[in-house]
Amino acid sequence: MHTHDYKNGNVLVYADGNDTAIISQPHWPDGTPWANATEAMAWGQAFANQLDDEDAPLAGQKPSQPTRPRPTANEIEAANKNQPIVLTLSELEALIASKVAEAMSN
Repeated sequence: MHTHDYKNGNVLVYADGNDTAIISQPHWPDGTPWANATEAMAWGQAFANQLDDEDAPLAGQKPSQPTRPRPTANEIEAANKNQPIVLTLSELEALIASKVAEAMSN
């Protein structure tokens, strides 16, 4: 269970009674300053909730979006398909060689 607090302009999030904050957030993630302690504490609650409940919405990135829906499994899969594949030179050479050998055998 995660808890949160607001001290000296920072939202602090703690894990399971630990005295050391795991998150110290001085503003919205997009850099917008907290409008007030109430706004900051609401974000802290949303952040703690997202850690404790896999169905809870994610804490927002900006004041106009205080929370945001979690991505669905399909959205995550689609995003992962669009990630570049990083190969070393030797891996690339091996891949090319295997494709050339495959093409020549057909």
